[in-house]
Amino acid sequence: MKFTSLSNLTDEEDFILGTMLGYDRLKQCERYLKRKYSGGSIEKGSSKHVSPSRTGAIGVVA
Repeated sequence: MKFTSLSNLTDEEDFILGTMLGYDRLKQCERYLKRKYSGGSIEKGSSKHVSPSRTGAIGVVA
């Protein structure tokens, strides 16, 4: 793997790195889902919102 920038990480690599660095797991899950469903970038004002479901897992609401 040739590493040039953090913005070039895959969604999965970004998630794993964040959790390994000690960032909040719930926030990392939210970030992962936002990246995954917005084409790899996090945009404010996206039409999809992430919210916790009844089980405490993260779900995507369109």
